[in-house]
Amino acid sequence: MTTTHFIQDRPGWLLTCAQLLKEGAYWHDGLLHASVLCLDTEALLRHGKRLRGADAPDAE
Repeated sequence: MTTTHFIQDRPGWLLTCAQLLKEGAYWHDGLLHASVLCLDTEALLRHGKRLRGADAPDAE
């Protein structure tokens, strides 16, 4: 199974990952810590949490 196929079947995963990606915690010296980002995304979804709208980190 390719990454594209995996993501295509999980739009919630992609949306949550994109929201988390906005946080500076996943970047260090201009490099992305993709494994940490993926683990955090999966953990949020497994616990039934999604970052959207008012729940998004940048929302007021």
